[in-house]
Amino acid sequence: MPNDYFQFQQFRIAQSDCAQKVSTDACLLGAATNLAGATRVLDIGTGTGLLALMAAQRAPVAAIEAIEIDLLAAGQAAANVAASPWANRLTVRPLSLAAYAATQPAPFSHIICNPPFFRRSLAPPDAARATARHEGAGSLTFSDIIT
Repeated sequence: MPNDYFQFQQFRIAQSDCAQKVSTDACLLGAATNLAGATRVLDIGTGTGLLALMAAQRAPVAAIEAIEIDLLAAGQAAANVAASPWANRLTVRPLSLAAYAATQPAPFSHIICNPPFFRRSLAPPDAARATARHEGAGSLTFSDIIT
């Protein structure tokens, strides 16, 4: 059973309300993301807020917006951001990508996402976990993200 939090050097991720907990692949994705010249970053499907917080740590002048469709996860991400050293540069919005796009936000220099990664496999009975990890069931598809 995962811990209720994950401690990094400069911030802590509380994760008790999130279906998708901190994972090695998310940490590697955040560390490997090229943020050179980042001024405005969008994190799609932020979950715990991990990628947004890693981006804030690595891109010291970037304004970062994070969106999350799951209300519990969005609340937890907002709390993680509020407890971080970069709260003044990060905003968490409890919105789907479609709803966020309808607000016609200003362009972003960088967009990051750790999308659902299972396509046609048996989804878990927990609906929030299924949305976080599986295409369909209310989650984004890869084509949703790139169009």
